[in-house]
Amino acid sequence: MILGGCYNENKNVRRKESKGDYMAEPAYRHLAKELEEDIKKGIYKAGDRLPSERDLAKQYLVSRMTARQAMQLLEENQIVFRERGSGTYVKTPSFQQNNVGSFTETIGNMGYTAKTEVLELSTIYSLNTVAKQLSLPADTIFLKVKRLRYGDEIPMALETLYIPKMYCPELEKHNLCTSLYHLLETYYDIRIKKVSYKIEAQIANPIYTKIFNLNKATALLKVTGVTVDLTDRKLFYEESVYRSDLYNYHVDILRS
Repeated sequence: MILGGCYNENKNVRRKESKGDYMAEPAYRHLAKELEEDIKKGIYKAGDRLPSERDLAKQYLVSRMTARQAMQLLEENQIVFRERGSGTYVKTPSFQQNNVGSFTETIGNMGYTAKTEVLELSTIYSLNTVAKQLSLPADTIFLKVKRLRYGDEIPMALETLYIPKMYCPELEKHNLCTSLYHLLETYYDIRIKKVSYKIEAQIANPIYTKIFNLNKATALLKVTGVTVDLTDRKLFYEESVYRSDLYNYHVDILRS
């Protein structure tokens, strides 16, 4: 909403009454900024349909041309998207993993709020396939941690970790709704050195469709692999699924 100011389309400026001066900037850019602020505040959420150009013109006391230009600017900045014959909608934010960092760190660094829901926390006494991945004996006892990860209340990833209990005693007594990397560093003095992942594409099955609140066939990223700490110890094995329309991995491949 526009408070404490007004548009002057003839002069192509908006007056800032608090300072009593004028800012030479097109009115459509001001409108685009107002709409973007409303989106950031949650007045319009991801997937919400924005008012029509006619309604925006009435609401903000501007011409339809100004409203159209503002919407075009938001679309160019990938904040909204248009569906022909339907309207303009708030685009769901996309998150990119560029380096070795926790989900919480990645989301937070982009200005979004991370949230975690623990779906399963159990002890596994025999898991030979995972033990082999971590170069451990077949009788190794694991803590299985399954978590649903959110970015700004949007379910983005289903993460399943298999952590040898001998590496992190009583891990289950800690709050696993926060950053696991931070917990490992502060309580267990364990620091992550690298991750070795295999990434595959798959279409969401009925279970994932329900978990991620999908309303159409959506591609997912299946991520499996091992996380290694600074001592080169294979710390835990991961099997996770990410929504590819929201989350992507950036990989640099160097010629040896």
